[in-house]
Parts: sequence; structure tokens; C-alpha cells
Amino acid sequence: MSNLGYLAAVAALLAVSGAGSAPGPDATNQIAYSTNSHEGTPAPPNLGPAGATVRLVHGYAHRDLAVYAGLLAADYRFTSDDPDFIARHPGGLTREDEIISADHLFQGFTDAAGIARPAAREIEITLGSVRVAPDPAHPGSTAHATVVVPRLEMHVSLEDGSRFDVGGARYEFWLVRGDSALLPAGAEREPCRWYVRGCVESLMGEPDAAAAAPHAAPADTACPQSAALSGVADAAGPLAILRAPDPARTGLALEYRLPAPGPAELELYDVAGRRLAHRDLPGREAGVQRVALAEGSRLVPGVYWVRLSQNRREVKAKVVVIR
Repeated sequence: MSNLGYLAAVAALLAVSGAGSAPGPDATNQIAYSTNSHEGTPAPPNLGPAGATVRLVHGYAHRDLAVYAGLLAADYRFTSDDPDFIARHPGGLTREDEIISADHLFQGFTDAAGIARPAAREIEITLGSVRVAPDPAHPGSTAHATVVVPRLEMHVSLEDGSRFDVGGARYEFWLVRGDSALLPAGAEREPCRWYVRGCVESLMGEPDAAAAAPHAAPADTACPQSAALSGVADAAGPLAILRAPDPARTGLALEYRLPAPGPAELELYDVAGRRLAHRDLPGREAGVQRVALAEGSRLVPGVYWVRLSQNRREVKAKVVVIR
């Protein structure tokens, strides 16, 4: 089977790389989010549609079937304007089809001809801008949203050394809040969690200007946390210390990522747990930041820990200082 054929076998799965944000006026979030199978960060929480988007992408790239499948509503349906896909799946793909396709790619499978198909060794997904808008099928509803990803890039390396790339298509995801979602049997209902009930892949790119025009929508009062996030929380990726000098000599120049706007704090500890330095980070934007910690201080050689915290979440990184 060619790479294109392999992709067709998992087309819906590859498409569902977005979820959304609380439905409000159309907004574009430049999230530029990228993740891959070897990045050791946990899946971000499902906080509003943008947080769900990142969680879905993260679950797929990390080949975590439970996370990925857990975001698909029972009535989920994937469709595409790709003629090859339409010929193979004239009615689109259901949730069950999607999960089987995911499992095939994550674990490998034997096709109908008895040929063993390799599993994915590494999956890398990158999102560009994301537009969050009301769901035209549910005008005025705060429990439904549409999320548009104008471009999604994915690179898949297989266990046999081959690879295929996906990119250039536009994806539109239809989201529903948990209190209005049709959930799979046995699933626990979480009212403020968001689920994907549909995805449309378009190889033709953006629709015409009239179809893309913004629409206003009422605020989400049922889930104020999601509404306050307005599609931004966790859009930049999970809280992380991305780069710390190791080994370091003088001072610590750090690169970190905040999932949402707001204050944060960086702290430096020795191995005995004594706090040696801290820096408040007020009014920071979401995304990647750079800052100097313990600037001008001369740290004695040894092992130290840096802690980054925001909104009751924290991450740590080890730093070794040498002469």
C-alpha cells in the first residue's frame, strides 16, 4: 500500500487534530502548537475548545488511544472532499471507524490481503492559527462551537523506516459541551468538558469570504471557567520548562511555556529544598517566554531544581552548575 493509501486508511483520525473553545465571536488564536511522540509532557486538560484541541493533538501524537478516543462523541462523523476518500467511504467515518484506524496506526495491523502494516514510531503534529466560532447548526447555543484549523501539518515515521507527511488541508471541527453531548455507553458525563461530534476535511482551503464572516454568540454562563478562557487556555501547549542551561556556570537563562495568560512564578531550589531565588512573572502572555533567574548570582557547583508554577500547576527541571 502506498503512503497515500495508508493515509486513506486512517484519514479521519489524522484529520481530527483539533477541538475547540467556548463558543463566542469568531477569534483567531495563533497557537503555533507542535508536539511529537518523544516529548515527555502530559496531555493538557480539556479546558474549553482550544484546550481540547491541544489535548486531542497531544493524545494523537503520543499515540494515546484512551485520550484520543475519549474526546470523540458517540455521534462523531468525519467527512472529506477528497475524491479517493469519498470513493472508499461515501458515508464518512464513524467514531468506531476512527478508533479502529487510530489503533491500526498506533499498533500496526494486518490488512485484508494479509500484509503486515507497520506501526507508527513517531508522530509530529503542528497547528498554525485556529479560529473559534459558533456552530451554524446550533445558532445562539453556548453548548456548541465550530473550530477551524486553516492548516495542519503532520509527519509520521513508521517502524519499517518509511514515513508519510500530511499537510495543506483545512479542518473544521464541530464541538459540543458535555452537558449536551451524545456520549458513548458507559462514559461518565462531565458537563464542562468538550467533545468532537464531527470533522470536515477540505482540500480546497478556506471557504469564500461570506461563509467565513464572523458571527456573534452569547457568553457561556454554564461553564464560566471555559468561557473565561475564550479559546486561549492551553492553546500554546502545556506548562513546561523548555530549556535550562545544563551544565550552567553563572546565572540561569531559562526558556519556558505558559498555557494561558496571567501571572506565574519561577523559583530556584538546592537539593536540600532551600529556596535560593525566585522571580515573579506578572501579566505574562501565553506561549514561549525567556527570562534570567538568579541573574548576577554566582552559584556554587552542584545540582539545583527550577520550579515554574501558574494557576496551581507546576513543573520542575534539574540544572547542574559547574565551575
